[in-house]
Amino acid sequence: MSLRSFDDAGWSVRPTPAVKWLLGINFAVFLLQQVFRAMGNQLFADFLKLSAQKIHEGCLWQFVTYMFLHGSVIHLLLNLLMLYFFGNEVEFALGPKHFLVIYFGGGIFGGLTWFAFNFHTATSMVGASGAVYAVALAFASLYPHRPITLLVFFVLPVTLLAKYWALVAVALSVLFLISDDGGNVAHLAHLGGMAVGWLYVRRLRAAAAAPSPRPSRRDASGHPPVQTLQPRLRKSEYIARQVDPILDKIAEHGIQSLTREERRILDEAKDRLS
Repeated sequence: MSLRSFDDAGWSVRPTPAVKWLLGINFAVFLLQQVFRAMGNQLFADFLKLSAQKIHEGCLWQFVTYMFLHGSVIHLLLNLLMLYFFGNEVEFALGPKHFLVIYFGGGIFGGLTWFAFNFHTATSMVGASGAVYAVALAFASLYPHRPITLLVFFVLPVTLLAKYWALVAVALSVLFLISDDGGNVAHLAHLGGMAVGWLYVRRLRAAAAAPSPRPSRRDASGHPPVQTLQPRLRKSEYIARQVDPILDKIAEHGIQSLTREERRILDEAKDRLS
């Protein structure tokens, strides 16, 4: 079983564990940001936002903390909506560990990409866009044929396959970057994040496709392994004993955590139950 076997899955409604925590943390930090702003205190934002000047002074934590600040309610809601829809699917497919690597890896590399071209300026950056775009590109790599409907200008519905949506997102970021007409948007961070999401899923696919080492013909004592015969179980017993534990493992750690034998059992179960 490969990652492509989940290409026809439906959209998840209930937030997965890591996505739920990230949604809550982003919202809570935004509320704190507004409280300090209302008090006329900018120390909170200045401490967390990614500032080229502060990085020169050694404030390296800002490559992480800037992701949890947002410039406006619209900025926050757009990022959280993308995280909710795309993040659920990516975390379910890969597990929380790989999902968080993509999210934080995309955000950090997006910040580094932005800094590489702005290290000599006095500008700063906030927002989870680099991290969210990494998750979105990971989704497009996992489910390239999944249709996505976007509301252009919030009114015009346009449906594209995920792979075409990804190409449009990359093309627009490059176009705005070249034309220098992107407003107050850090398109370099978007591109850096998208690169992480795409490359990370490619690496996982390559690892999944690599042949596993040939198992030893002898056990630790030097004797041939003992072969056991599994009795043929009734359908309900078969699902409870063989299939349910594997599905629980996928839900907790993602499909990438399965062993070759567990993948074989799932394929066998699909044929047997059908």
